Amino acid sequence: MIFNRLWLLVLLVAVELGVWRHLPLLIVGGLLGLAIGGAQLLWGRFCLSGVEYERRLGASHALWGEEVQFSVRIANRKVLPLTWLLAEDRMPGRLPIDRAPLVRDRFSPLVHLKSLLPLLPYEQVTRRYTVHCHQRGLFEFGPGRLESGDLLGYLRRVARYDKVDRLLIYPKVLDLDVPAAASMRLIGPRVVDRVILTDPSRTVGVRPYQPGDPLHHVEWRATARTQNVLVRVFEPTTDPAVAIFLNSDVPRTEYDYYDPPELEFCISLAASLAKWLLDKRHPIGLFGNGEPTGPGAVRLPVSGGPEQFQRVLETLALASPFGPVRTLRVEWWQGTDLPAYKAVTMRPPMSQLLLKESARLPFEISILLITADWDADLLAAVREVRRRRPVTVLFVQTAHSAAEAEGADAIHVPYAEGWQALERLQLAA
Repeated sequence: MIFNRLWLLVLLVAVELGVWRHLPLLIVGGLLGLAIGGAQLLWGRFCLSGVEYERRLGASHALWGEEVQFSVRIANRKVLPLTWLLAEDRMPGRLPIDRAPLVRDRFSPLVHLKSLLPLLPYEQVTRRYTVHCHQRGLFEFGPGRLESGDLLGYLRRVARYDKVDRLLIYPKVLDLDVPAAASMRLIGPRVVDRVILTDPSRTVGVRPYQPGDPLHHVEWRATARTQNVLVRVFEPTTDPAVAIFLNSDVPRTEYDYYDPPELEFCISLAASLAKWLLDKRHPIGLFGNGEPTGPGAVRLPVSGGPEQFQRVLETLALASPFGPVRTLRVEWWQGTDLPAYKAVTMRPPMSQLLLKESARLPFEISILLITADWDADLLAAVREVRRRRPVTVLFVQTAHSAAEAEGADAIHVPYAEGWQALERLQLAA
């Protein structure tokens, strides 16, 4: 401001000197300088006044493979034009966006949508993009930032657009050819060829009365018609209820910042099995070795309600594959006074989670374990749980996993590169 005021004083003195000495060139130069300086101060103060920025996301939830429309609207609601306006909006780096001028930061994984454009008085510009949903998770669009200034770029003003839009993308769901899960539930919608307990709501016929038959099972109309005491025969049924356990530990030879594709395949397999079971009216639950308590927990009680599949998709979409990261101890570098914080992932092993959660489940619920990692502790946990209930193990064979799940009597599911393009998956019996 001191610099601008000093030059303003100099230009005024030059104009007065030109008028006093009758120097037209000095007068024109002083007036031109005053005009440029006034325009500079005017644009520097009011450049962002009346500027509107709006981001619109076509949906807040999307299935894997869908396309979501995304638009940005920029408007200049004043008489003063803008020679340049820089709009910068933070974008999710893992989602492909068509025709979007994305710029990745050099020293961070952040990606920004940048637009540099001029705006006439009361002009409005709308740009539309397409987001391809080929990644599972919760993605944030925003916040944004607007920057403009004077004609020469000497003075700049910055405004923030703090609104954040969120897009939740569900995991990919495959069509499965899979055998029925074992069950110990007594009564349900599925007909069985072994008599455990009959369902009194399903009558399949009548038979002669035998000593010990309950009187409320007597079919009185048939008895009156045949003059023989007849009782109703009920249909034996069962209802497989399954608790799906998802192991987030995936054998890897190197550390990945984002979710490894092998883990995403396991998550997609869990979602596909949940849909297959619910379509057959089998109650399901979902458990995973994320954070055992808190917002990052993968834990859904067994239910067969109409909203259960929606809850499964949302839980799997929000599930963190790494669990909470906490600082366990502080180490000091040799020869320096700088501390080195050693942070590790506090994720419980699947063997502990399987023993803990299975002890809380009713005895008639079967267990379906999905894992790509196998060790002696997990084998011992599976054998312990099998003493009380059926356990089916789906072992996803990756390039870095063991050759087989020894002693588990598992169903092997080969991991295929490019599984994202599959629509159907065959599981062995």
